Amino acid sequence: MSAEHTPGEWRTAATDDSLIVVGRTKIAQTYEVDGDVWGAANARLISAAPDMLAALRWIETYARVQVERHPEAEDTPGWACILAAIRKATTAIEPNSVGTPQGVNQK
Repeated sequence: MSAEHTPGEWRTAATDDSLIVVGRTKIAQTYEVDGDVWGAANARLISAAPDMLAALRWIETYARVQVERHPEAEDTPGWACILAAIRKATTAIEPNSVGTPQGVNQK
């Protein structure tokens, strides 16, 4: 099963750098847990994810041409990393395959 993401330009909200928005629609939010300071940095990374996926797909297309010319290139660690990152970003998570994140209350 292939997972799709919300279309549009993802960015952090001007009023709250822990929010990830598309236009005026909130699509995700990061939280600081136990005083960590990474919430805003995590939000910036998440907001860049669609751009990074597009770049990886472009690199994959280019690399496939190179692998056709040089089959030994398929055995490089970089090739495996590219494919693993694309798979991670596009494969749906099966229901109940992960637990509730620590610090999140279930309703």
